[in-house]
Amino acid sequence: WPLLWRTKPRQFWYLYPTATVASVEFEEKWKPEFLPQGKFKDDPVYGWKEEWKNKEIFAIHFNSQVSIYFKSYSQDVQHLQTGTCAAIFCDEELPEELFGELQFRLAATDGYFSMVFTATLGQNFWREAMEEVGNSTERFKNAFKRQISMYDCITYHDGTPSPWTRARIAEVIAMCKSQSDILKRVFGRFVVSEG
Repeated sequence: WPLLWRTKPRQFWYLYPTATVASVEFEEKWKPEFLPQGKFKDDPVYGWKEEWKNKEIFAIHFNSQVSIYFKSYSQDVQHLQTGTCAAIFCDEELPEELFGELQFRLAATDGYFSMVFTATLGQNFWREAMEEVGNSTERFKNAFKRQISMYDCITYHDGTPSPWTRARIAEVIAMCKSQSDILKRVFGRFVVSEG
């Protein structure tokens, strides 16, 4: 971490579309699949405790003194103010109007912004970031960006096969309702809404 930040990180934010989605993801994915378990749950560095408020996940506090706070896109933008974050992670497409406020949560730490999403909201702001690479209209020219299709996921980096096979991708294509849906969901492209 000293290579990534000038000072020790203390606060990360993880954003989901709603607090309900964050709570379900925490219970069904984070807790059983990613967070340290068994003797490591109480480890002096990797150990953690969850914090709930109003029956929704609020934070994970690690024994390393780092906390991940769960936020949502459905929050009023004023509730996304005043935090000083070392990193902000967005799960799915962030509404453009929230980005400016989040960007300034990272200013004091020279922190990192990361978003993984399928372009379903049709926002030109993010289209210019991802589809205009090399053009004068490109946003975030120095950012690390990847536009991934399901076909890019057939093998892992080390060459071993993943669960995504050509046959499985063909099944997904068959489930899509239109060519636009295929471009978005299979090829990771931005498409113009019709009608």
